[in-house]
Amino acid sequence: MALSEPAGQGRATPHSLSPAFLTRGLDAASATHRRACLLLVLVALVAFLPGFFSVPPIDRDEARFSQATKQMLETGNFVDIRYKDVARHKKPVGIYWLQSLSVAAAEAVVGPSARSTIAFYRIPSLLAAIGAVLLTYALALSFVSRRGAI
Repeated sequence: MALSEPAGQGRATPHSLSPAFLTRGLDAASATHRRACLLLVLVALVAFLPGFFSVPPIDRDEARFSQATKQMLETGNFVDIRYKDVARHKKPVGIYWLQSLSVAAAEAVVGPSARSTIAFYRIPSLLAAIGAVLLTYALALSFVSRRGAI
C-alpha cells in the first residue's frame, strides 16, 4: 500500500484478509490470560488428540518405554527399570514413573485393561506437549502483546 493511499483501500492488508469471526475470536480470547490459555489448550487438544487412542506405537522406543513401564507395574520394582531382561538405566527414569502413575490411575477407573491401552501411557507426553504450548505463550508475552502471543 502506498503512503498516499488511505487505510483500507488499495492492496489488502494482512488484517483485512482474516475472517471477521477469527478476528473477533482472537480479540475475545486475548481479553484475559485465562481465556488465552483456554484457547491454546483447546487448539492443542484438537491438534494432538487425533489418533491418540487409535494409532499404534509409532516407533520402537515408544513400545519399549511402554513395555518397561508395564513391567514396572507388574513387578512393583520402580527402581530397576527393565525391558524384558535388559536393564534400561541409560534412559531418564521420570517418564517411566509418570507413565506408571498414569496407568495406575487409569486402572483405578477402567480396570486392568488400562495396562494394554497405549493411550494411558501417552498421557504424560500429552500433558507435557500442552505445557510446552503454554510455556511458549508465556515466553512470547515478553516480546509481543497477548493477542500476538496467542
